[in-house]
Amino acid sequence: MSPVGAPDPLTLEFWADYVDPDYLRGVGPYIAALLIFCFVWYFIMPIVHRKIEKRLQDKWIEPQQLRYFCTAELALVWPFIGILTMIACLVFATTSQSRICMLCATTPSEVRGFGGGFCAYTDELKDALTLENNTKTCIFVKESVIGYGARTWMKLENSSQFHITTQQITRKFTGTKGVHSLSIDATNSSDSPQVTLLKLEQNDTIPLTPFNETLEGLRVFSDQLGEPSDFAGSLGWGMGKLYFRISRETVQLIVFRNDEMVCAVLGALAIAILISVPYMELCEFMYPYNTVRRDRYHLAPVSWMLPVNTEMAKLSKIKKIWFNEKKKLLTLLVRAGKTTTMSVPMREMCKGDGEPEVRRLQNFLYRLGDFEDLDVELTTEQQEAFKDDDRLQWRRVEESSPQNEEDNRKLRRRGRKGD
Repeated sequence: MSPVGAPDPLTLEFWADYVDPDYLRGVGPYIAALLIFCFVWYFIMPIVHRKIEKRLQDKWIEPQQLRYFCTAELALVWPFIGILTMIACLVFATTSQSRICMLCATTPSEVRGFGGGFCAYTDELKDALTLENNTKTCIFVKESVIGYGARTWMKLENSSQFHITTQQITRKFTGTKGVHSLSIDATNSSDSPQVTLLKLEQNDTIPLTPFNETLEGLRVFSDQLGEPSDFAGSLGWGMGKLYFRISRETVQLIVFRNDEMVCAVLGALAIAILISVPYMELCEFMYPYNTVRRDRYHLAPVSWMLPVNTEMAKLSKIKKIWFNEKKKLLTLLVRAGKTTTMSVPMREMCKGDGEPEVRRLQNFLYRLGDFEDLDVELTTEQQEAFKDDDRLQWRRVEESSPQNEEDNRKLRRRGRKGD
């Protein structure tokens, strides 16, 4: 507890000397969502995963013949994060204002644009200027990363259409600042009443560069006074850059932000997660092929660059299955020679699930019976638990049946695809 008279660390007043309280209120919901996500990830999802894994394992078993047996491992959280990241990338690419374009001209012959495919509205502006009784001398567009935005047509007649508004804000460490907005009134009754060309937070409550330069440049075109002007400069960290060239006959203006880099980073992270993290892994005990294989399933197609089906061990070489409590690994102990063995990790598990899974797999190997040199080591407890289980004595008789021959052909084809 805090001393008498001291602020409580759990209140905003305590942190007001270090962080802006308004900032804390803004990020509070995101912090709460992150804490809930972490709680679900670490405490709820392992239980959900294990329940789904058991259903998959039970579905994979052929109860009469035990041709296949498996242990499943699910990892749904990271693929879910990858999908959310991809969705966030697409939403950002379609909703961000990556470019703000403004083109104006007095006649079709005076229309000028930008190279490189930016603000490609010159033809539309020329067509508008050729119409009789034209009231549209400018086209204003806010573009996203992947597509064009809605057009706003307007006629610039005089400088009274331009407005600069300022909103003062106070920061804890940086003092009073101003949020300035440069807006243009569209006098056309059928178009948007007002468009915002620039909106920036600056250290001074009086609008600084580039507001004054932009306003003076637009007045050259609207009032037909003054000399041509141009400007190229940064709007601040993360706000992009402004370029314009304005004369009495034409306006070429673009606000450009590198939002493509943000989309590229989000997309790369999403693809990396979907490629590198499988949502399910199966360790399959395939009796007809005398093999244990690991099969990985990804949300992204990765078989062309990563092996998704690999052999872990020969079924006949398994000595036992045990649970490594120190590393929390379900492990195969495989005979590598006459006196040597090798440990092959199968999957991570908690101790509460590891021991029952060991008994389940050991029981499966015991029920296979004498299979070449298969000799599974059983503990005294396991021998007592398995003694009433029938070992499979039907194998050599039933494998020669037509149905099993067809099944074996299918299994061989599957094995070749896995290789």
